[in-house]
Amino acid sequence: MIFRKRAGFILNHHSHRKFLFVTKLFQITLAFKKIASCYVGDVGFHTTRYSIMKIRLEINQLTIDRPKKRWRIYFVVVAEHPTDPDKMVVTTVPAEPIKVTPNQENNIHFDDEGPGSEGLLLLKRNMPPGKELNVHFYVRHSRSGIRNAANALHDIATELGIDALGPTENILGTNIPWLEITKKSLPHIGKALARIPDREMGFISMFERFGDEFFADGEIDRKKTGGYCNIVYSWALDVK
Repeated sequence: MIFRKRAGFILNHHSHRKFLFVTKLFQITLAFKKIASCYVGDVGFHTTRYSIMKIRLEINQLTIDRPKKRWRIYFVVVAEHPTDPDKMVVTTVPAEPIKVTPNQENNIHFDDEGPGSEGLLLLKRNMPPGKELNVHFYVRHSRSGIRNAANALHDIATELGIDALGPTENILGTNIPWLEITKKSLPHIGKALARIPDREMGFISMFERFGDEFFADGEIDRKKTGGYCNIVYSWALDVK
């Protein structure tokens, strides 16, 4: 009979084989724990990866459900501030109102569906950690022949008073001016716009909670109706 001395014990051949088996089992258990730890770390990696993804919001089409055929359309966009959770930002696009003529039949196409065609960019930013964004979108008809984006932002700031914190630029992937406002003033934007002598055409909530469908396809198209307007817009991963 073969005897081995290990860790102060004298083991026969069978005891030694049992000892080796238990040792091997322990090593396998440690290996699985290491794999599990790596997997958890990988989940953390993907969470971090989401936070550095860039997403963009674009309008593709606007249809106005009114008999009138001539319009001077502009949009008011209210979005979450990209770095300060206590603020929102407001802008108007485009810089000059869009002139809609009778031959357009109250339809505006920002995306001609050709290769590389894009819609009208509203914003571009990093994916927030919570993977959701709140954006309010107003369609307006300018009754003033001289109104532009700067005039409109000034009017909004005047109506909001102390809740208007001042202008800012070069945020949300654009080079247009934005107005910083307090987050608590968000419910009052509609009332402030109502006091500006332009025609309210429609309001759309573009709130989005980004789920598996978005990350699988890289884009989500939405069609919504608000007031006299039907809007087609899209959220997309920005790969540029």
